[in-house]
Amino acid sequence: MSWRLGCRPCSRGPERDYFAGVLANRTGRIEDSIRLLNSALPSLREAQAARAVVTLETLADDYTKTFDYGDAAPGRVTIC
Repeated sequence: MSWRLGCRPCSRGPERDYFAGVLANRTGRIEDSIRLLNSALPSLREAQAARAVVTLETLADDYTKTFDYGDAAPGRVTIC
């Protein structure tokens, strides 16, 4: 389908992990989301602050959904 839309598949790396992690969160694949977003976060913090904020918010949501409130709190504090 991507060839019909004129898109090319996203190669492995922080960008792909970011989008896949946010999508995993939205579709209920919480463990995948946590893994993908944690791997993307260091690069995003350096290069793309806006995406880093979305990543931290999504990770906080993931950790809240898994009742891991201790890991959710630092992300929420960092954003503020």
